[in-house]
Amino acid sequence: MLVAVMLVAAGWGTEGARAQRLFWLGTLGGPESKALGVSNNGVVVGYATNLAGESRAFRWTEASGMQDLGALILYSTHSYAYDVSEDGSVVVGQSHRPFRWTEPSGMQPIDTDHLGVASSVSYDGSLSGGWFFDGATGRDRPFRWTESSGMDILFEDAGHAFVRGVSGDGSVCVGSLGDVSPRAFRWTEATGVQDLGTLGGSESVAYAADEDGSVIVGYAVNTSGHRRPFRWTSSAGMTDLTSLGLVSEALDVSASGQKIVGYYVINGTEDERAVQWNLFPVLSIRNLTGHYADLLSAGSVLNRAEAISPDGRYIAGWGFNAETGRTEAFLLDTSVSTAVEDATLPQEAVLAGAYPNPFRLSTTLGFTVSRPGPVRLQVYDALGRLVRSLVDEHRGVGAYQVVWDGRDAAGREVPAGVYLVRFETGGHAQTRTLVVLR
Repeated sequence: MLVAVMLVAAGWGTEGARAQRLFWLGTLGGPESKALGVSNNGVVVGYATNLAGESRAFRWTEASGMQDLGALILYSTHSYAYDVSEDGSVVVGQSHRPFRWTEPSGMQPIDTDHLGVASSVSYDGSLSGGWFFDGATGRDRPFRWTESSGMDILFEDAGHAFVRGVSGDGSVCVGSLGDVSPRAFRWTEATGVQDLGTLGGSESVAYAADEDGSVIVGYAVNTSGHRRPFRWTSSAGMTDLTSLGLVSEALDVSASGQKIVGYYVINGTEDERAVQWNLFPVLSIRNLTGHYADLLSAGSVLNRAEAISPDGRYIAGWGFNAETGRTEAFLLDTSVSTAVEDATLPQEAVLAGAYPNPFRLSTTLGFTVSRPGPVRLQVYDALGRLVRSLVDEHRGVGAYQVVWDGRDAAGREVPAGVYLVRFETGGHAQTRTLVVLR
C-alpha cells in the first residue's frame, strides 16, 4: 500500500529545490523581533522591541532594512503589524486601535472608538478583517473593513468572536468564536457563519484561508487533547495534516492552498520548530531548521513559520539567532518558481496517492497530467468490480485533486475493506490501494 505521508526532516523527496537565502531581520535596538506577514516581493511585517522597551510595528525590505512604522500615539506607544498586501504596500495591525498603514498616509486608525485589532488584509489591500472590544456587551466582535463602507460587524454572537484571517479576494473571513472552548468558523455574505467543527476535542481556531477561501488552516484539539494542525475544505471537511510532534498548528496557507506553514513542538519538550507542509504531489512535511541547516549558524533554529507569501516563495516567522543571542524575525527565500505553483509542468503522468489512507469518511487523490487528453480515475473493489468512476473526461496539463467520499455510484457507503483506484491517461496506467475503515 502506498504511504501517502512522507515525514522529511533534512530533505523533501526528490524535489531538489533548495533555499538560496535566509535573512535574520534584526531588531529596533531591543532584544527581539517577530515576523507575522510577508508579501510576494519579500516585504516582511511584524513587531520588534526598541531601545525604550516598546514593541513597534515594522516593515522590512531587503533594500531598506527594518522600518519602524510608529504608533498611534494618542492611544499607545506600542504597535504590532500582523499582515501585508500582496505587493507590500498596505500593512494592517494594532496600536490599541486597529490600523492601516500605507507609505503616503502612514499609520491611520480604521476605528477610533474601540480597542481592536486589524489581523488580516486581502491581497490587493482594499479589505481587512479583525475584531474590536464592545464595551457595551463586554464581548469581542468580528469585523470586516473597507474604505468605502467602513467597519461592518460580521455577526452578533453571545460569546467572543475574532476574525483571524481573510481570503485573498476578501470574500471569506475565518477565525474563532466562543468564550470557554472556541470553535473555528468560516463566514461569507451568502452563507453567514459556519462552524468548522473540531478533530474530536473541545476547540478549534482557524487562522488563514487561501485565495478564494476554499482552503482553511488552523488548529483543532483531537480526542487525545492535543492541538493538531488542520486543513479544511468543503468536500473533505476538517482533516488532520499530521505533523512531526503531538502538538502542532497550521498558521498560514498559500494562494493555491497547496503550501502551508506553522510549527510543531518537539515531543517531551517545550521547544518549537518551524514546519512547512506541501500537498503536491502527496502530503510532505518539512522541518525548516533541518532542511535549511546549511543556511543556519551553529545553534540557530527556526521556531515558528508564521506566514507564507501568496505565491508560496517566501516564508517568514521567528527563531533563535545564535550569532546575536536573540529571538529574531527571519525571511526565508525558497527561490521556487511558482508560475504553476510547484515550479514546472509535470514531466510524466503520476497517480500520487491518497490522503488520508486508510480513511473513514473521505480521501483526497492527487494526480498529474503531462499531456492534454482523456483521463480516467476509477475505484474498484477487491474482486475487480467497478465501484465508482471519479474522473472520466478530457484534462489539460497540470496537477489535480479529487475527493472520494467512500460511496459507490449509487451513493451508498461502501463497506470496510481494500479497494483499488486505477488512473489512466495517454497510454499510461497506474493502480494504488485504498483502505476504507468503518
